[in-house]
Amino acid sequence: MPVMADRGDRSAALAPFVAALHAQGRLRVWSILVTIFGDLAGPLPGRLALRDIHALTRQFGITDGAVRTALSRLLAEDWLVSGKTGRHAFYALSPAAIEAVAEASPRIYARPAQPVTRWQLIVTDPDAPPAQPAGQALRLTAECWLLPEGEAPADNALVLAGPLTHRPDWLAGRLAGQRLNQEYGQLAQLVAELDQQLGNIGGASQLAPETAMGLRVLLLHFWRRLVLRHSPHLFWLLGPGWPGTQVAQRIGPLWHQLLDRSESWPMPDSQRAPLSLLKSRFTDQQTR
Repeated sequence: MPVMADRGDRSAALAPFVAALHAQGRLRVWSILVTIFGDLAGPLPGRLALRDIHALTRQFGITDGAVRTALSRLLAEDWLVSGKTGRHAFYALSPAAIEAVAEASPRIYARPAQPVTRWQLIVTDPDAPPAQPAGQALRLTAECWLLPEGEAPADNALVLAGPLTHRPDWLAGRLAGQRLNQEYGQLAQLVAELDQQLGNIGGASQLAPETAMGLRVLLLHFWRRLVLRHSPHLFWLLGPGWPGTQVAQRIGPLWHQLLDRSESWPMPDSQRAPLSLLKSRFTDQQTR
């Protein structure tokens, strides 16, 4: 069954995100649905009507059949529950999924923390079995790690502490890897283009509400897939020139620019998260 539907007319702002989505190889529609439910209805027992889900995913060039297949998979894996209100089918996060979304949300919707300015270089015993130091240490070699100052290093480790005075070119490749660097670079380009387009048209308020919702979902989808794959310390260790750090600085402001306009898109058969909860995201006052 085909996944991609006829693209038709789309906003110029949304089109690059849709193109990037389909350029990633085999499209994991279930993963997009996880983003949609987590952002629009979670971590609460909100529900989304099937016809509203289709209205959103059609903007992404995803067929209704591919969406139904993905929904069936998430039902079978106890990520979703389903029901009907009158003639309208709806889906909602299961209790287990609500807990999983609540656990992941602080990482996904984190406000950028203050940069870490002092680090510990930790060298573990080369004659002992390899072991990761406590905390969120970042591996340089089998026995060499970097850890923010203040976090406890491994027992019996050599520790050097101080400010980071130079970031060699090889550091991003060693700590992030080629794939993560490339994907953050692509997302940084999409973010920069969206910033420019919103500036050209006078802000997100000039977008159609459904376009703003589509942008909000895809922006967060690309971000969610990346930020959960690594330590948040990586942003500060690799510095402001790293594409991941550039995205981390812009994701919250952009998401909030899109929020009010996207929430004005009527989805009458759905029960979405309250605006007060949504506005707390990417701030210091996050709530469930």
